[in-house]
Amino acid sequence: MRHNIDDAGSVLHLAETAEAAIGDYAGESSRYGAGRREHQCEPAGAAAVTVGQQRTVMNNVVWTALEQGMLKCNVDAAIFKDRNCYGAGMCIRDDHGNFIRAQTMWRKGGPLPHEAEAWSLKEALNWIRNLGYTNVSIELDCKLVVDGVASNPNSQTEFSVILSVCKAMLLLLQNLSIRFIMRQANNVAHLLARASLSFASHQKFDYISSCIVNVLMNERS
Repeated sequence: MRHNIDDAGSVLHLAETAEAAIGDYAGESSRYGAGRREHQCEPAGAAAVTVGQQRTVMNNVVWTALEQGMLKCNVDAAIFKDRNCYGAGMCIRDDHGNFIRAQTMWRKGGPLPHEAEAWSLKEALNWIRNLGYTNVSIELDCKLVVDGVASNPNSQTEFSVILSVCKAMLLLLQNLSIRFIMRQANNVAHLLARASLSFASHQKFDYISSCIVNVLMNERS
């Protein structure tokens, strides 16, 4: 997966600052961690890891709302080999499961699946940052990405560079967690990602798209 010229500059700039930012964070008690709420609801038997402001939780099988005041952003990627494209879909809901907003995007290229998933996470983090949201749980069904964000990769692969960007962005966001969930709990984002080629290269939704309305209703019931 290769980024366009503008995006490459952004990726490289953030990647260069990621290691220093994470090192600075590890050395302080931290203004980022001081305000975190550590009583997030977790499924029974779930494994959780905290890295900076990022928290990974595993074992969610169905979509569930979080505690009061928390937002949830589901994220997924799709690869369209026959079109030499890949896309992403993401949707934000409140603590009652009410739709807030969604977006899709797609690009030309043929990345590996985990690279496309990492890219979709990066785009979701950038979206949440631009919206100014705090107290957000991001959920995706690629364990390799969730584990990668919680680790310290040293390689210079495309995948590792994107993960470094994600880590740098996490330090700029307040009370944000990243959770691994099963595919069955990520239906809305999956449908949006699969439909991404039907829209403009970057499509924002302040309304419920017809491709997800039934799933949204079912998951609220």
